[in-house]
Amino acid sequence: MRFQAKASFKIRNILEKPFSDTAGGITLSRVSLTILYSGDMDGKGTYEELRIIYPDKSANIYGIQNFIGKVREKSGSFIFEQKGDFKGGVVSTKWTVVPDTGTGELKSISGEVNFKSGASEEFPFTFDYILE
Repeated sequence: MRFQAKASFKIRNILEKPFSDTAGGITLSRVSLTILYSGDMDGKGTYEELRIIYPDKSANIYGIQNFIGKVREKSGSFIFEQKGDFKGGVVSTKWTVVPDTGTGELKSISGEVNFKSGASEEFPFTFDYILE
């Protein structure tokens, strides 16, 4: 069945490490952080991201996140694959549940989040998902 979860998250424990500078001012960077969820998704995400940062401070974003917690009343975990960009102070990413990564009551989960936001302390989002 198709469902929708409305939730928000806060970012904690941010660690960014540039690991390569290239000709033309492009930097490759790795970001590690913790995400705390509340609402219809309640739990914790461990997130790793790679960024291609351009001289104008825009960036391409590639990430993976292990979510552990509840989606509505169902408990378990799964992995999001995230891809997007940062332009003009706005992050735009698509999060997709990686197939066959669900555990517990979330074993059969699939779905996605289309996320867009500027700077904030807390970020609201909607997770459209299917759970057999």
